[in-house]
Amino acid sequence: VRSTTMDPKDVQILNKNFHDLTKDLDPSDVYDSLIQEGILSLEDRERIENTAPTKRGRASELICTLQRKGPKAFLAFVRALKPTYPHLYDLLSQSDSILEGGCFL
Repeated sequence: VRSTTMDPKDVQILNKNFHDLTKDLDPSDVYDSLIQEGILSLEDRERIENTAPTKRGRASELICTLQRKGPKAFLAFVRALKPTYPHLYDLLSQSDSILEGGCFL
């Protein structure tokens, strides 16, 4: 049986960095990579784009969606960030502090 949830430690890292991710990330910069890796579908992209009118809202929805996409979603997301958002890549790659914000699954 294939897991449909992300590893709890990866969820914790996303939640801990939720503010910075939603402040800086434009999801349109990472969709192609996440679709190519089989993490997101075209339908996921469409739903995220139509869910929120703001970039921050779409980033929030993307992060919440990724948490339901299985154990490979976190690493695929981190890799997708590296070219355009090296500071976010670094945050997620060396993360281990207190939880703040986040999604409720």
